[in-house]
Amino acid sequence: MGQIAWRLQGKDYRGVDLPGGSGVFRRLGPLWGIGVALGDGLKGVLVALLAQGHPSLLPWMGLAVVLGHNWPIFFRFYGGGGLATSLGFLLWVDRPATLVGLGVTLGVAGLYWALYWRIHRNIPYPLPFGAIFGFLAYLVFSRGAPQAFLAGLLLAGAVFLKSLQFLLSVYSKP
Repeated sequence: MGQIAWRLQGKDYRGVDLPGGSGVFRRLGPLWGIGVALGDGLKGVLVALLAQGHPSLLPWMGLAVVLGHNWPIFFRFYGGGGLATSLGFLLWVDRPATLVGLGVTLGVAGLYWALYWRIHRNIPYPLPFGAIFGFLAYLVFSRGAPQAFLAGLLLAGAVFLKSLQFLLSVYSKP
């Protein structure tokens, strides 16, 4: 969704920021960022709905949608970070655990922003940093089927890999 928003605005921020909701928010403003995040989240919900009748495929379909979001073929494998897509998917799979994870994510991100990032303006950005703890909270509080736990674990891994890739690309620049 972010790549589309950038193209509609005639801009390309590849290598500068991720084309997910938060990256678009930073580059194009809140209206575009919120729109992209909602679209990415709905993409996750749609896949969760499609997976509803196939419990054994549920974690793998969640992983597929996040991998496709993070490394989209049609945008030369340059996609978003997967947070909104994961949130949409997991909200449908295990709403109570996801809401706890979202609360932890926002709380940690807010503290990190207020105590460190606001002053130093260094990466990692607050939301991906908070998401580390949010995914852990989801895994701790996930009481649903084993497929819900596995889905959370796989999605956390995909988001972590994308965050690591972004951090390595930023820190490897001269």
